[in-house]
Amino acid sequence: MALSFVIVLLYGGTIWYMFPNIEKGISWEGHLSGFITGLAMALIMKTPQFAKAIIYDWEKPDFNPEADPFIKNFDEKGNFNPPPKPEEIIKEYFNSSIKVIYDFIGIKKE
Repeated sequence: MALSFVIVLLYGGTIWYMFPNIEKGISWEGHLSGFITGLAMALIMKTPQFAKAIIYDWEKPDFNPEADPFIKNFDEKGNFNPPPKPEEIIKEYFNSSIKVIYDFIGIKKE
C-alpha cells in the first residue's frame, strides 16, 4: 500500500499530463503515447526468463508434502522428530564361544 502511494506520488504528474490543457508548454501527446506504449509493452512482453527459478522440490507445483520423507519427520504441531537410529546389527560369521570384536583403523597416507 505504501509502495503504491510512493509510485503515485512520484509518477502522478505523468498521469495528469496525459490530458490536454493541464499546463501550457508540456506535451500531453508525448505523455499519452508513452503511457499507451508502456502499457502495451507490459502486457505483450511477459518475460519468463525473469521468473524465479525453481531450486527446491517443495517449490514445484506438483509437490506432495505427504509423500516427502523429510516432512514425515514433523508432528502435527510442526516439531521435528527425527526417526530413531537403527540399532547396530552384529553379524556372526562363525560359531564360537569366544566373542571377537574387530576394530578397523585407517592407514594414513603421507
